[in-house]
Amino acid sequence: MKSAAKITSVDVGSVAAAGREKRAVTVRAQMGQPHETLRITVVVPDEGDDTVAREYGVARAKDLAREFGTLT
Repeated sequence: MKSAAKITSVDVGSVAAAGREKRAVTVRAQMGQPHETLRITVVVPDEGDDTVAREYGVARAKDLAREFGTLT
């Protein structure tokens, strides 16, 4: 039986980008079928707080996952 997808981990790192600090956020999700996972890494502004970076990164990753469905 297919189950709902759920986020299993969120990792936050630092990225140097043209003199401005950015954060790399990697979101991993377990998909509906066993052994199916999705990993999306996004770059977000460094607001100095891991919690803010995680929230922004998860929101951006969800947007990208929705866009993935429209690829042709």
